[in-house]
Order: sequence, then structure tokens, then C-alpha cells
Amino acid sequence: MPARSLQVIAGLVAGLFAAEAAIRLCTHPSLDYASIFRPGPYCQDPELGLTSACPGWSGFMLTAGMHRYVPVKLNSLGYRGPFQSPGPEGGRRKVVVIVGGQSQGFGFGLLDRETYPFAAAKYGSCGSYEVHNISFVGLANTVSWHFFERDVLRRYRPDHVILAVYTREARPDPATDLRDYSANARGNGYAYGWRFEVPRWLPDLGRSSHAVIRLAGAVSEGRHALNRWLGVPPPAAPTVPALSRDIVRDYSDRTRRLNAAFSLLILPWGAPTQDERFKAELKDFRVVDTHEGVLAAGLQSDFLADGHYGSKQADLIGRMLASEICAVDFPK
Repeated sequence: MPARSLQVIAGLVAGLFAAEAAIRLCTHPSLDYASIFRPGPYCQDPELGLTSACPGWSGFMLTAGMHRYVPVKLNSLGYRGPFQSPGPEGGRRKVVVIVGGQSQGFGFGLLDRETYPFAAAKYGSCGSYEVHNISFVGLANTVSWHFFERDVLRRYRPDHVILAVYTREARPDPATDLRDYSANARGNGYAYGWRFEVPRWLPDLGRSSHAVIRLAGAVSEGRHALNRWLGVPPPAAPTVPALSRDIVRDYSDRTRRLNAAFSLLILPWGAPTQDERFKAELKDFRVVDTHEGVLAAGLQSDFLADGHYGSKQADLIGRMLASEICAVDFPK
């Protein structure tokens, strides 16, 4: 190969490295997300692609409109907690696991001691137990439950499993939901803990390049802007079935196979619990309807500026959960 061609190739390679270095130094992905997390909350999962269940992650959450940075640290399995009840020391503590609830369950914008899983442990008056909060930002309940079965059960044997429901949307087939989640993850690049839309055919090396991610993002934004200018409607979101007795029963049966008690936690303002037909469908399960409790306590305005639960509302939810935990006869 002529020396001139080698020089051109070397110059191109050097230019690419220089562009990558400049973009990494001059732009930070968190700026695209109004810095709601520092660093970003996502990490790579060998099975699921990207996840916010990141072992040992620590950083800050910024509550929009409040200029309040809240420190948060995840444990060695990638979730907040566990939190201990004030029961006597010694002997085996019962293990209570709360699964689901998305960012409301995670306690976005709240300190550990302000979240409802912490309160569920704090108000415990029936002996020793610990509360594990398997709730993640941006992860559907089916993905959170998969993480619970895949990783948490390797270390803990639960005595009581509580499914937290924020909306009535639910998947009838968890396996399909997991496949969809993994497929969608192939359309994300990863930088500084943030995920960005990239072509699914892009190889893994390109997904970690900030220059490629930025270029793909610019192309995507341009395409969306052109579609808006042309009046092209955005693609319709897929219809997701509402939570039903059969879906709850599936989770209940999974829990029973673990020889654990099962309860359903309905979080405020997400699921329309005033639906009498929906209530009738759940009569065979232990249900904690915190929506009604929040209304009765007059806490319907206790929200952070971004719409997440305030500390008073979360404390009441935790108090109601503690009563449920103490009312359950744990399987022997």
C-alpha cells in the first residue's frame, strides 16, 4: 500500500479518536436528561441488555423543580435496602420482599428513610423482619419480578412477597414482555450511565462510542422533526392489557411455589381502585389499598414537584404495609 494511503488512513483514525475524546470531554449525557441522576442510573445486563438494577451504584437524584440533590446507594444486588424492623436481635429475621411499583416504588426523590419500604420496616411491631425493595426506575413489574427470581432468590428465601402495582397495565405473558424488553434494549447505546436510541444493527463497539451515539441521536431527532413538519403521526403505543384476577393469580401461584405468603399492594393514584368490578376480581387475595388510606388521611396533595410521592404519603403507605406484614401468617 502506498505511503500516501497509509498516511490518509492514519489521519482518519487519529481524527476519529480526537472526535471521540472531544465529545467525551465537552458533552455530558446527563444534560440530555435534565440531570435527574448523576451519574446515569443504567448499566449493562448480559441477559436483558440495559437495566437500572445496577449493583453498588451510588450517586444523586435531582428532583425537578426543587433543586434538591438526594444521595442514593444501591446494594450489592442492585436495589435499595434491605431495611430492618425494630424487632429483637438474634435468630432468623423473616424476609419480606416488595416487587414492582416502578419509580414510585423505588422512592424517586426521597432519602432511604423517607421511602415506604423503610417505613414498612420502621413501623413493624410483630418481631424481626427485613424489607427488600425490588423496585426500579423505568422497569416494568414483569422485568422487576424476573430480576427477583433470577438474582434475589439466589441469596434470600422470602417469607412474604408483596406485588406493588402503580398502574393497572400489566402483561399477560411475562416471557413475551422479557423478550420485548431485551429486543428494545438492542436499540440503545450506553454512555455515562445513560441510554440513547441507536440503530439495532449497530455492533457493540459502536454502542459504546459517544461520537456514534451523538450522531445517531442527531439523525433520530432530525427524523422526528421532519415527521412533525410533514404531519406524520407518531407510531401508536402498543395496547397493554389491564391488570386482572388471572394476572394477579399468576404472581400469587409463583409465590406459593416459594412457600411464601402473597399480598397485592395498590399504590395511590395509579390504579383506578374505585372500579367496583376490579375490586370484586381481587376478593380472593390479600389486598392493601393505600389509595383509600391516602384519601382518608387528606394527603392527596403530598407530592414532589415532579409528581412522585412526598415523604408523608410514603410514610402512610409504609405504615399500612407494616400492618399487612404483621397480619399475615407466614408459612412455616
